[in-house]
Amino acid sequence: MPAVLTPRLALAAIVICMAATDMNSGETNQAQQAAEPASRKSTTEVQNVLQRIRGHDFSRNSGYKGVGDLTDDGWRVRLLAIRDLARMGQECSGDMVDALGDSDREVRTIAALVLGLLRSPSTADALKRTIATDTDWLVRCEAVMALGRIGGDGAAEAIRKAQAAANITDRKHRDFGDHRDFRNRCDVALDILARGDDYPDDRLAAYQSLDAASFNRAQVGRAAPNFTLTDTTGRSWKLSDLRGQYVVLIWIFAEWCPVCHNEFHELDKLKADFAKNNVTVLTLECHDTQRCERMTAGHKMWWPHLADTAGKVGATYGVCPLEFTVHHEWINRPSTVIVDPKGIIRWAYYGTYWGDRPTVRQTLDMILTGTYDFVHPKRRPGRPKKSTRR
Repeated sequence: MPAVLTPRLALAAIVICMAATDMNSGETNQAQQAAEPASRKSTTEVQNVLQRIRGHDFSRNSGYKGVGDLTDDGWRVRLLAIRDLARMGQECSGDMVDALGDSDREVRTIAALVLGLLRSPSTADALKRTIATDTDWLVRCEAVMALGRIGGDGAAEAIRKAQAAANITDRKHRDFGDHRDFRNRCDVALDILARGDDYPDDRLAAYQSLDAASFNRAQVGRAAPNFTLTDTTGRSWKLSDLRGQYVVLIWIFAEWCPVCHNEFHELDKLKADFAKNNVTVLTLECHDTQRCERMTAGHKMWWPHLADTAGKVGATYGVCPLEFTVHHEWINRPSTVIVDPKGIIRWAYYGTYWGDRPTVRQTLDMILTGTYDFVHPKRRPGRPKKSTRR
């Protein structure tokens, strides 16, 4: 005989069902609340970093003419933003894709650079769109480099297509430099793609390991901070191993820099002079080994060219990595530091644009005479750092 559901029993059943529903709903809400804060926290952290970029005035250090103010901290803002995003890892890759559409060119450039560090295949299509549609050459150059590091189906084709479209070769054309710089960056990206798994990428770890407390720690008259870096042949060089001789540290720009190549040619010719006077030269570049190899091609490399990946050593020595925008790339100040045989920094010179540091010959002459009084006639005016000679 079927049970009869009285009004009282029916009401009780409804109450039980509602309670069960509330309980399940509560569990669901709790699960959502447990998941959502992490997602919001991640997005909030990303936006906080990007807001630091949006809130900084980079107009003083985004031009080709250089930066005379040696206390300008645009490089620090960029470098630490990249570090913080790199430390978030793949969790911020979606936010970086969104940031490629930001109205701020600095944000878009950093987003492209970070995506190149994270190397997530799922972000390749977004970079292809940026390469094809973004109107800023700095952003496009960084995006093509990122795509070269990520690779995947259609990457090489997209890069070659974009490179072919940058077809202005008339040096008198107002856009010649933009097209030339972009084609150069496409060549670099295609070279990375061609190397495939043979290309070791230590950039992510280098950016993640940056320590702001070490920035600008090198001071004239004090012991030179020790470091170990690898040259383009794979050999490691430790500064402290060179005690007993003068050491010249020369930070250059990149393979596209004619001034840097002239300095290398000058070094080619002065090998005997440096050897005779017991002076060791180390040139440094705030790039990975692959970029450094492009710089050394065609030169008689009797000295080591060191890969200062992420500009970690450069930041310690005050060369301001990512300070200038030249040839649509963020680069460091052209800097020269002289360390004496006791390991003391005797002299440091930080350039204010792409061509105002002493020649290699002038640097050697300062060591031989003990007179460190070089002033370039075209040095940009601005606030200096503390004393740069002792």
